[in-house]
Amino acid sequence: MTRIQILDPICVSKIAAGEVIERPASVVKELIENAIDASATEIRLTFKNGGKDLIEVKDNGKGIPPEDLPLAIKRHATSKISSEQDLDAISTMGFRGEALYSVASVSRFSITSRTANNELASCVTVDGDVDKVQISEEVMATPGTLVRVRDLFFNFIVRRKFLKKASVEEAHIYDVIAQYAIGHPQISFAFFADGELEFQTVKSPDHLSAIKETLGKELVKSLLDVGMIQQGEILIHGYLSKPGHHKRNRKYQYFFLNGRRIFSEILQSALEEGYGPYLMKREFPVAFLFLELDPKYFDVNIHPQKREVLFYDEKDLMTAVCSTVTHCLKTQDFVPRLKSRVMEEKQTKLEIGEVKAVTTSSTSRDIGHFDKKHQISLHPNIKSSELPLSFESADSQLVEVHIEEREIRDFFGSDLKFRGSLGDEFLLLEDLSNHDLIILDFHAAHERINLEKFTALFKAKKVKSQTFLRPFRLFCTPEQRMRIMDSLSHLNNLGFDFRIPKGTKREVEVFAIPKILAKTDLKKFLESLLDTLPKMVIEDQYHEILSLIACHASYRAGEILSFQQTKDLLHELVNIQNPKICAHGRPTYIRIPYQDFLKQVRRI
Repeated sequence: MTRIQILDPICVSKIAAGEVIERPASVVKELIENAIDASATEIRLTFKNGGKDLIEVKDNGKGIPPEDLPLAIKRHATSKISSEQDLDAISTMGFRGEALYSVASVSRFSITSRTANNELASCVTVDGDVDKVQISEEVMATPGTLVRVRDLFFNFIVRRKFLKKASVEEAHIYDVIAQYAIGHPQISFAFFADGELEFQTVKSPDHLSAIKETLGKELVKSLLDVGMIQQGEILIHGYLSKPGHHKRNRKYQYFFLNGRRIFSEILQSALEEGYGPYLMKREFPVAFLFLELDPKYFDVNIHPQKREVLFYDEKDLMTAVCSTVTHCLKTQDFVPRLKSRVMEEKQTKLEIGEVKAVTTSSTSRDIGHFDKKHQISLHPNIKSSELPLSFESADSQLVEVHIEEREIRDFFGSDLKFRGSLGDEFLLLEDLSNHDLIILDFHAAHERINLEKFTALFKAKKVKSQTFLRPFRLFCTPEQRMRIMDSLSHLNNLGFDFRIPKGTKREVEVFAIPKILAKTDLKKFLESLLDTLPKMVIEDQYHEILSLIACHASYRAGEILSFQQTKDLLHELVNIQNPKICAHGRPTYIRIPYQDFLKQVRRI
């Protein structure tokens, strides 16, 4: 049996560093927090190779006195607390005194700092061993602190080999800087990666400027101002997404507690409960909520990276956030204004060029063709009053529609008679063989049809693309840009043409889309696509994006279908392989037996 022994100091330092420093973004987080605690108003961040080769953070804060600088890299050395009692009222971003020690233990590290009272700065250099420190005094520098971290994990090979490629690490760094820029708008942030400016924020009294600069102006347009709400001991302000502008995941939910971003299932639940009926299934609201609370009511000392917080009264917190969200939604006017049709067309029209096929080598039959012997027949004795239909020309009048009268069996069971619509989503059909009522979700049905059509075209390599005369430009974050670049071959096979324009890393250009999407809301679709791409990690995982295309190309709830559209929808539905569920697994229709009606009214 191995004897118990005390580990050597170098091993201890690496273990401690491993708890705090996971990747370059972890270093950035710790250094930004130090700059904020030093009352900096300007923070400049520079990186090379995703932070693996160089991380440089410069601020104009208070600086560190020369006599204290060597202590700054010692473990559990800090100026932010001095006793156990201080842990009950932590008001700074950091407090443990582990950050610089951990970073210096796994990198070639230097820190140069100057206070306003000193004419010259001091510098401390460490080469992976915090017990071997080189001190340089009387160095020329401006007031503030400059930290350089080179060759991260050079002496911790196990950790370094698990770092991702530079674009992935850069995307993580971007997210960290963005969250501090949003949470501290009074500070100007400048972010440079491999010599290029990624973004720069300006000092502002509100958070919207930073949100716009880091996450895009389109996101800002979709936000509601919560105002300033006092709920007991909690002060809440921030921004929420308008109904209809939600996301497919919780990535855009930002919660800040006294300036620190935290991750809390309690706050997530309170936010979504507050939205109530304004939130559809599988939708997640965008939120930037800033909570201010006396430190004595929570404990931040429960997570190595201070990401999670323990609240002493979770019920009051949840009630406060939930009621704030509900109040905001009920009191604000987020109903869209009706625009003139001409103006709307001018704003949304895309300039479309030629239609081209990605590849055309196939002998398979046209997926859009359906043999008459597979068609169902709608009952011919339909009165116009039974059809809430919209006709666009004389050719589509009901009296001129010719329907086959012979009985053709289908998966519904027999001939069907159209009885009308229910709400904005359903068509009502009667099975004439037994009078059963069939309630058809026309969006789900059309989605299934489009999924099988487009999948067949994709497998046959016959996907056609719609090209634009001018590319469609879309804002994206570095993470989204990286996902697009990683998925280019997948996207090209599906009929897209994405390109990264020169001179900017904040936008992508779309030169072509699948022809099936030509009439859809392109901006909304592309935003959903960017949220979907991270899940496409292997060659076989096309299904989710195929489902997304099918969904956006389908009839939407609230559309009024003409008689011919209804007839064509049913004809196509009976000829596909899996007509009973949509692309996301929901049923396309339900059958309510006529015998059940009779039992309910006690006819039998």
